[in-house]
Amino acid sequence: MNALLVHQGLDATFSEKVIAKIEERRLADVTKKTHNAILLSLGDEVLQEEAEEKYAKAVWDKLEDLYLKKTLANRLYLKKHLDDFNKIILELKSIDV
Repeated sequence: MNALLVHQGLDATFSEKVIAKIEERRLADVTKKTHNAILLSLGDEVLQEEAEEKYAKAVWDKLEDLYLKKTLANRLYLKKHLDDFNKIILELKSIDV
């Protein structure tokens, strides 16, 4: 996700120093684009948890809290998604895709 934001030039909205230098109207535009780029990149299950957040920084912080902490719950959640992904790959291989 971070790579996508860097590619689109939207990663600046997470830096306090950069935010201070950007004019107010441009900042609002970049912040809105960042927020939308993050939401468009999320899956349905995660999007439901993040839908109430109105600002890109709030969404980003919540995603970091959910997925970057090395807790047992996060590891199990990640393992579940990896298992689902591997299942899809195996099904695609079985039909020669």
